[in-house]
Amino acid sequence: MLPARDEAPTSDPFNLLDCGDWACAHCNCGGLADVANRLAHCACDQDRGALKEIERLAAVDMDAASTLWARFTTARRRAKTSVP
Repeated sequence: MLPARDEAPTSDPFNLLDCGDWACAHCNCGGLADVANRLAHCACDQDRGALKEIERLAAVDMDAASTLWARFTTARRRAKTSVP
């Protein structure tokens, strides 16, 4: 599960990717929005925009949010760079 809100949001970005995957797999809209928000705090501008869109979509269209999340995380994992 996600760490408490008062814990550092960027302590382990790759763990947050796994949390987002879990949220998508379990149709947990709030969890995906939370993960995207936490990752956005340490993201570059380009990634921040995608993460904010994922956060927004999670509240209104979980299918679209999950699709965008999958594209985002696949690219990050393929690049094997620190996230974001």
